[in-house]
Amino acid sequence: MSLINGVLTLLPPPEGYDVDFDHPQRQLGLALHLIYGFGSLLAVGFLSQHLYIKWWLQRRWIDPATVCLVTTWIISITCQSLVVSWFQNLMLGVHAWEMPLSRFILFLKSFTIVAVVFNAVHLLSKLSILLSYHRLAPQLEWKWAVRTAIFLVVGYCTSLFLALLFACSPIHKAWDVTMTDGHCNDRQAIWLSTAVLGFVSDLILLSLPFPLILKLQLGKAQKIGMLAMFAVGSATFVTSIIRLYYLLQPTFTSPDQTWDMMPTILWALIELNLLVMFPSMFTMRKFATAIAPSIFASSGTNSSSTVTPKVLRTFGQSIAPRRKHNKYGELFDETAGRDFDMATLGCGKPMSVSADGNGRGKTSSPTSNPSAAINQMWDARDRYEEESEGGMIQTKTVTVQNFGSGQDDNLQYTV
Repeated sequence: MSLINGVLTLLPPPEGYDVDFDHPQRQLGLALHLIYGFGSLLAVGFLSQHLYIKWWLQRRWIDPATVCLVTTWIISITCQSLVVSWFQNLMLGVHAWEMPLSRFILFLKSFTIVAVVFNAVHLLSKLSILLSYHRLAPQLEWKWAVRTAIFLVVGYCTSLFLALLFACSPIHKAWDVTMTDGHCNDRQAIWLSTAVLGFVSDLILLSLPFPLILKLQLGKAQKIGMLAMFAVGSATFVTSIIRLYYLLQPTFTSPDQTWDMMPTILWALIELNLLVMFPSMFTMRKFATAIAPSIFASSGTNSSSTVTPKVLRTFGQSIAPRRKHNKYGELFDETAGRDFDMATLGCGKPMSVSADGNGRGKTSSPTSNPSAAINQMWDARDRYEEESEGGMIQTKTVTVQNFGSGQDDNLQYTV
C-alpha cells in the first residue's frame, strides 16, 4: 500500500513518475473501442440473419440451438459493455498507482464476475454448435459422437465454472486485497486450464464434421458457405491460442493487473464476438437463398435438371399455403395436375424411373404417340428441409428400367 497525495493506492509509483489521478496514463483505448464497436456490429449482423431464418421464415420460435445462441449474445454484449465501462471509469488500461485502492478493488470484483461468466459464454456457444451438428446427419454413430462431445463440453465448462467461482476461501478474498486471512488456489493455473481446454474443444468442434463433409458433393455456393463457416471457427481457435500465450506471461501474477491485463482482455473481447458469429453461420446458406435466390437457389443442383424452386417468405409477402405431400411422402406435383402414381410402375409398359440423392425423381412411360408420353416428377427436398436445418446428404444416382410386358424376369435395374 502507498499513500500518494492523500490517496491510498495499491502500489507506489516508480521513482520520478508524476502521478495524475484525473488524467492518468492510458493504453490501448482506441483498440478497445474499435473491437467493441465493429465486433459487436458483426455479431449482431450474423445473429440477425440467423433469427430471420429461424423466426420469420421457418416460424421455429423455440429451438434449443437458437436459445443457446441468443443467450450467448446477451451475456457476450453485457460482458463487453462492462469492460468498456471499466476503461471509461479509469479502472482498466491504467496503472495501479494512478487509481485509488477502492477503485482497484472494484475492478477486481467485477473482473472476477466476468471471468466466471466468460466460461458460461463458451459453454452456451459450443452447445449451440453441437445442437446444430446433431441435425446434420441421421446416422446413429454421428449422433452418438455429437452427444459425447456435448457431454465433454458441459463437463469441463461446469468444472471450470466451479473452480473459478470458489478459487478463494472466503470468496471475496479474490478481490479484497486488504484481507490477510483466508487462502486462494493458483488462479493462473485455472486460467491456463480454461484456455487449454477451450483450445482442445475448439479443435474437436472443427474436426468433428470433416468425415461427413469429405463424402459430400457440394455446389459452389455451399462450398463457399462451408469454407466461410470454418474460417470463423478457425478464428476462435486462433484467439484461444493467442489468449493462452498471454496467460503464460506473468500477467495474472503482476500486481499492476489493471495495466498488464489489457492485451489479454482485448483478445477475450474478440473471442466473445466470434463465439456468437460461429454458431450463427449454420443458416447462412438459407439466408443467401432468401435474399438472392437467382444466384444461390440452384447452385448446388445439376444445371440440366428442372426443379421448381422453393419460394421463401420475405418481409411484406403473404404467407403461402404449405405444399402438399402424398401418402408416400413425396411432394404433390400441382403443376402437372396430379400426384405421382406408383401404380403405373407395374402396368407392363416400358418405364424409366430415375432418382438422385438430392430428393428429386422422374418417371416416364412412353405410349404409341410420343407426344402423349406420361411424365411424372416429384421433389421431396422441401419436406426434408422444413424438418432439418442444413442436413448433409450424400448424393447418389439410381436408375431403374422396366422392359417387357409386365413379367418380373424382364425387370432390369441399373445402379
